Amino acid sequence: EARHSCDIKCEGADRDSVISKSPTTNRKCIRFYTYNTEHSVNGWQIWRQGPCAQESIVLQVHCGFPVKE
Repeated sequence: EARHSCDIKCEGADRDSVISKSPTTNRKCIRFYTYNTEHSVNGWQIWRQGPCAQESIVLQVHCGFPVKE
């Protein structure tokens, strides 16, 4: 199954997460199974696969940055 991904502009972030999807009733897009975020050598990316890749959906992402003391 093909996985489609794109960059998230979270330079310097040490974590990120999808915090919401719209519409919330979409049952083809299930976090961890058909979409999520991941960190690679190129930075943060969001991916979708399977039936979710064809859905018209909005995924809101939160970038977390390390606290500097």
